[in-house]
Amino acid sequence: MTTSTRSARLLPVYTLLLAATLWLTGCDFGVSQDDAITARTTDVAVANAGAFGAQNSSFTFINPEEETVSNTDTFASYIQSHILLDNQLLTIFGETGTLGVFDLETQNQLGQVTGIPNPRYVISDGRVAYVTSQSYSDDTDPAVYIINLGEREIVDTITLEANPEGITGTSSSLFVATGNVDGQIIEISRPLGNPITGDHTIARTIDPECDAPRRPYVTSQGLLAVACSGATIYDDDFNVVEETNGALLVIDPAGNSGAGSILDREDLAGQLTSASSQQRTFYSRLRNTLFAVLEDNTVVQYSTLNGNRSDIQIDGPPIGAIAFDAVNEVIYLGRPDPANPFGAAGTVTVHEGSGAQLASYEAGIAPGHIALRITQGEQDG
Repeated sequence: MTTSTRSARLLPVYTLLLAATLWLTGCDFGVSQDDAITARTTDVAVANAGAFGAQNSSFTFINPEEETVSNTDTFASYIQSHILLDNQLLTIFGETGTLGVFDLETQNQLGQVTGIPNPRYVISDGRVAYVTSQSYSDDTDPAVYIINLGEREIVDTITLEANPEGITGTSSSLFVATGNVDGQIIEISRPLGNPITGDHTIARTIDPECDAPRRPYVTSQGLLAVACSGATIYDDDFNVVEETNGALLVIDPAGNSGAGSILDREDLAGQLTSASSQQRTFYSRLRNTLFAVLEDNTVVQYSTLNGNRSDIQIDGPPIGAIAFDAVNEVIYLGRPDPANPFGAAGTVTVHEGSGAQLASYEAGIAPGHIALRITQGEQDG
């Protein structure tokens, strides 16, 4: 990899986009380099996905300063994903099709929003939440659901042509990944006025030129970091006919006359994976780094600033979730039980940059999604 060539190509675009207005819960947006000196990671919230139909999902809360851990009671649905929003936890329950709102301090549920078919991921600016929703029948359409968080009610839907996966956003646009073989990044314009009552419109699609784009992230320079998992392709008899590898990309959404241009691409030797079938990637804006998990327990660290890449081989059970604490510079990994991943309690392990394990905490069944809360800034996750 030639860092100098990539830096020469990426940096001028970054410079032009430094003034971009961003919002997004789920990453460390808002924590500047100066803030990081005094910032503290106060909460690590782990969603234990559980198994479909087993009613055995739960949360594990880790206090990294006290090095303590607590586990909640179980829920009636598997957990697909979650984010931290100030002192609240927004949680996607897949089986019940709900968005649960929890108080982070008491861990009590404050309310829920129902009627979201096959929900996947959520982002929020505090007033409105956007939830991606997949369709597996003719009864529903793939969509993004718009939710008034204050009233905890669905106010609108944006119908899509393909099943969405991850979603990210700025003050003016949403970017949604459709995770099929020839998936796209769909840009949705947010209204300039009230996002609760205004009209959202599909503006365009961006071709990432990779299979199964799963998670887009807005970088602190206003670009898109996109993680594509790669795809397994079957024939009509469900025989595997082809397997494609994953890729990590940096895309300028304003480039190529508005069609979007790929500024950098890192092809991977394998597919992105999660032993819990949940969190395969994590993006840190403070470190301008996209973290991804490969099938052989390799953690890839990919700089969206200069294209540098480093790989870490992690010993132990398969990885089901990943997060990076940019304040303490440690990696959190969800590790399902290797013998009974969806029926026995797993662990959360903490690692330094070399991969060496620093700590281990008991978790629930199939720890599958991790979010962090950082004081003096926004949340990671």
